[in-house]
Amino acid sequence: MAIDKPLFRVLLKSLVLISAGLSGLIAQNNLTVSIVLFSLSVVLGGADYLISQRITTLVLERITGILEAGYNCCNFAQDCDVRATVFTASPHRKEILRQLGRYYPTNRYSSFRRGLSTGKGIIGLCFRTQERCLEVIKQESSFKTHLVTKWGFTKGEADQVKTRRSYLAIPIIDALGKTLGVAYFDSMKEDTFSPEAIDILTRACVPLSKWVR
Repeated sequence: MAIDKPLFRVLLKSLVLISAGLSGLIAQNNLTVSIVLFSLSVVLGGADYLISQRITTLVLERITGILEAGYNCCNFAQDCDVRATVFTASPHRKEILRQLGRYYPTNRYSSFRRGLSTGKGIIGLCFRTQERCLEVIKQESSFKTHLVTKWGFTKGEADQVKTRRSYLAIPIIDALGKTLGVAYFDSMKEDTFSPEAIDILTRACVPLSKWVR
């Protein structure tokens, strides 16, 4: 798949381990060879890191491109200030969702850059249920209370969230029915996400399953 580690990366990692291991084993008998092997392991490790960074950059570019295409198809009014991003399960803590890249088009991270529990918010609900979720806040004054009483955030977490009026979460599901992540959109206006806009964004987000893992 798109962001699985390619074979050459696996080989690089194997060579790094072998070189480092051999370096340690023969260090006492041949210092020169040990230094050469250690240097080789450092070079290979650096190459692996650069390849990893390039793969990550490519994936984020593809994800942003998909979000941008859906965004543009909807022709949102400028004063709606619509933002779009993707959340996916952390590889080390499956109960935590992490944001992939920045919001489009603002190029900023969310208040939950370090992670969002799958048990909280419209994003967590969408991830758990595999259903599209739409939330509209009618009264701005009730926003913080709404986050605590309905969506399970602590008061401290709610205070960090920027007030928005409309929220839309669309599940990203692979061919086997596994939830890979959530495409998330929000707006400053109540009536931003019409049924037509939701259908457009849902179709536009289908290719995300090729890039989110």
